[in-house]
Amino acid sequence: MRTAATHDTGDALAGPLAGTSRPGGPSGDRTTAPQRQARPSAEGPARSAGLAFLPMTLVDFVLAVRVARLLEWFGRPRVLAAGVGLTAVGMAWLSRVDLHTPYPTGVALPMLVIGAGQGLAPAPMTSSGVDGVAPEDAGAGSGLVNTVHQVGSALALSILTAAAATVSTGHSAADVAARTATALTGSAVLLALAVAAVLTLIVPARASRKQRTM
Repeated sequence: MRTAATHDTGDALAGPLAGTSRPGGPSGDRTTAPQRQARPSAEGPARSAGLAFLPMTLVDFVLAVRVARLLEWFGRPRVLAAGVGLTAVGMAWLSRVDLHTPYPTGVALPMLVIGAGQGLAPAPMTSSGVDGVAPEDAGAGSGLVNTVHQVGSALALSILTAAAATVSTGHSAADVAARTATALTGSAVLLALAVAAVLTLIVPARASRKQRTM
């Protein structure tokens, strides 16, 4: 019974944990390996992984489409702070996952929160990065923002993966969950720092610039 329960939990967690490990967790191959060993065909787990991502993807898509209107209503700083904040909350929630975490409340709901944050944050984050740049330098400014994004993602991924690799429980399935939780906890910490950066750097700068133009 314990083995069956572990496999069922693993199937529920395999997709979300593999995907959420991209910004700062163990590799998807390491996460889904126990499921491939448990079943000869990967078709079932692959389908489960796709369905597990569907709610987050839908929320991400809907908010990304509506973000321009939200920026008009609430302004860039508020939308950006809300997006990064929601992503941090969702990541902190998801980092509590273990082998016995139920998918609906322990994985699906935090992924919905993460999806909402990911739908809100990218557009105002990019525009904030080039805010105040002269028109003739807009291309270089945008390229610099994208470069910092890629380098920062790679650096965070390497640090968090190294931290996760130090965790060992002596049980393969438990190792996957523990290492993933460690990486997601680190991701939540980095996102909390991002929230602090938005509130202390971007929001005040935007407010002062608006006052100067009045």
